Amino acid sequence: MEALKAQIEALGNELKAAGALPALDEEVSGVTLFNMERLGGETGPLGDFPSKRALLRFAGLNIRERKSGQYRGHNRISKKGRSLLRKIRAQMTFPLWRGIHLYDDYYHVKVERGMLRQKAKVAVMRKFLGMVYAMAKSGARFDETRFRRCESQYRLAQAA
Repeated sequence: MEALKAQIEALGNELKAAGALPALDEEVSGVTLFNMERLGGETGPLGDFPSKRALLRFAGLNIRERKSGQYRGHNRISKKGRSLLRKIRAQMTFPLWRGIHLYDDYYHVKVERGMLRQKAKVAVMRKFLGMVYAMAKSGARFDETRFRRCESQYRLAQAA
């Protein structure tokens, strides 16, 4: 197992150097290169997806609404996509809402406002997958100051 993990990480370093993987700083983001490789193995090149919505649909994280006539059911994730990809997403994002990592505030605000914990976890998974997709499409490196601010605040800070 350790030898295979070392091979996967070596391949991940090659892909990262070639620019095929989004450039996430492990110390800042809490996401390891091994997990990014697992994500890339399930999705293929993220730039091949036409939109974030298509990627979420591929992963089975798109929201489906149950309704018929006057009946209004609960909104849930469809789970029609790749189950292993959803498992990898859950394993990757678990450390991100624990402690002081990226989505800790986001997750806890959702829970404090009355969202169920499992739904808040799915919200974190969807948000993180969207961020990774955007980084893969733009080729930009992860910037924590940009991540922590809305776009208008970030542009004001850049102008100053």
